[in-house]
Amino acid sequence: MSPTNTFRNLQEDKQRRITAAAVHEFAEYGFKRASVNRIVKETGIAKGSLYQYFIGKEALYLHVFTDFIELVKQTVKENETTDDGEVFSRIRFVINAGLQFIKTHPEYFRLYTRLLSEAESPCRAELLAQVRFFPIEYFEPLIRKGQDEGLIRTDVSVELIVFMIDAVLDRFLLVVSNGQDSEGICPDEPGQSEIVIDQIIRLLEGGMAVTAN
Repeated sequence: MSPTNTFRNLQEDKQRRITAAAVHEFAEYGFKRASVNRIVKETGIAKGSLYQYFIGKEALYLHVFTDFIELVKQTVKENETTDDGEVFSRIRFVINAGLQFIKTHPEYFRLYTRLLSEAESPCRAELLAQVRFFPIEYFEPLIRKGQDEGLIRTDVSVELIVFMIDAVLDRFLLVVSNGQDSEGICPDEPGQSEIVIDQIIRLLEGGMAVTAN
């Protein structure tokens, strides 16, 4: 359910204002408790106008989540400063891009965390599948290349390796975004995050890389 042509024909600043208000509402309250009335009040548009832009609350939610996925891809692309195809350099890069995304788009990331915890969100499985597809699309060719070059273990499937990378990165970014590090892995001290990232890379490398006999 895409936005209507009426929405697409709006000036970009108005589109951004409506989208930002919707992101804030869904991030704050989740889909079920989100209020269209609050969104139109925040944007100063008529409720009837909003329904000319989106056929309902679900269509608006899917629009902002699709926007989230595109922003993630854009952040990775914009922060990519190296052509280095080495797997562990790329993992480090993606972690740092994720931290930059959380800093730049905190409410979009909260929208994602809401989806993780709310089973009643519309199209939840499909949206999560879209999120999960990105690390597959990004890391799978690198892992296969590393295996072909004899640098990455071949006794473990590519799919499992990508799953483990995604699980570690996703959990780390969730801890950082939550700001309540009950695990104690990322103390709020200058330079501590970089130390933790180094440790994550070493742990992954120790499990994935081919070691000399």
